[in-house]
Amino acid sequence: MSTPRLSGFFLRVLGALLLLLIAIELALRFLWAGPATDHRVVWSMSSAENLAIQDLSGPLLLVSKYLMPGLIAPPKTRILLVDAQSGGTVRQIFPAGWVRFAQDHKDTAPECSLRLVDQRRRILGVQGPWLVLMDALDGSEVRRVLPDKDLLEPSPGTYRARSFAFAVSPADGSTAIAYNIGASPRLYVYTHDLAGLLYASQLERYIEDVAWSPDGRQLALLYSGSFDEHRNFVGFGPSFKELTLPDVEVLDGHSGAKLAAFFSGGRERQIAFSRDGNLLYTITAPSLSDTAPGKLCDGVMRVISWKSGQLIRVLEHPATGLRTSFALSGDGKWVAADASTALPHLFFTEPDPFGDRSRFVVLDALTGKVQFEIYRRTSTAREPNLVFSGDSRLLFAVLGPGRSGQERARQESSLTAYCVAPPCK
Repeated sequence: MSTPRLSGFFLRVLGALLLLLIAIELALRFLWAGPATDHRVVWSMSSAENLAIQDLSGPLLLVSKYLMPGLIAPPKTRILLVDAQSGGTVRQIFPAGWVRFAQDHKDTAPECSLRLVDQRRRILGVQGPWLVLMDALDGSEVRRVLPDKDLLEPSPGTYRARSFAFAVSPADGSTAIAYNIGASPRLYVYTHDLAGLLYASQLERYIEDVAWSPDGRQLALLYSGSFDEHRNFVGFGPSFKELTLPDVEVLDGHSGAKLAAFFSGGRERQIAFSRDGNLLYTITAPSLSDTAPGKLCDGVMRVISWKSGQLIRVLEHPATGLRTSFALSGDGKWVAADASTALPHLFFTEPDPFGDRSRFVVLDALTGKVQFEIYRRTSTAREPNLVFSGDSRLLFAVLGPGRSGQERARQESSLTAYCVAPPCK
């Protein structure tokens, strides 16, 4: 066989292989797209504004809608009170004072977090370093507290995580907020109406999350595994420093006295108490690098006895891993956790740097068995926003904008109620 014929033969083979790879990729994308409808969906809403579930209290979901500012238009914030069973809007609040304050303090009030308090008559929020109490009828400001003026100053060194962690006691509404900004990390605990400071303490390390026990008797602090005891960043990739410092502390909720301290076993992002208050659930933080040590980036949930520091069990999803965020049902039966993964792409193309396969899985909290999973191919990567209903039958989830032309253009996100334990209607 002549050389030109050999070259032509190999070119045809290469072309056929390329077409086969493209066909396989298209087929996989079709299969990965998921079903057009899901029988678990009870109700759903979508919006071109950024939706976020902030809290659930009784029959009401507290939902924020935020529209990013354009070249001319200012940012727009609205608060919705949504009926958890039907998805209907009970009340829409436009917190004018909150929006004006954010516009006047762009450098110091970029973040927010909201909770329903005082039997749903008040909304408690964090706006940058300020704690704000608002009327739940019209959004008017009742009280604004700045715990310390130095929280307005630039933080020393380089910080690559959240600026605060915030939790409200389900027992009496006491508010715990830990700051990673200002001169040094610190914790403040206020009364439900922000009128009194119960206690405050300096913290040696940066905080990742805080959580109250169901009876309000204990407060758990989760320290960041990305910074050492001197608050130095531990690095990326091969230089990643594995920390085994105690990263969980449990305090007396009323006095702040330390009750326990231990190492969770990994670099964790979120912490929560079990229904009976005896166990703590944690979930792995997202990996800093593909080459970081596997132990700290194993993508699991850990269940730990806080009194002994003993690991009770590990929940996992071997196919995707579990990371970043989770929700526990009120009856203690279910866990919903983030299991998002990168979008598939051809082997000779770059991965999508913005979108992902936004996914969450629902697990049996005792066995770790996967009950079901929901995913959506998104154009903006964001972790699922997850909250269970009070009766644990419904799971509410916000997933980021899809990949259709309209969803990309409008940056449309969706809030959906899924049935976990029928009957749900």
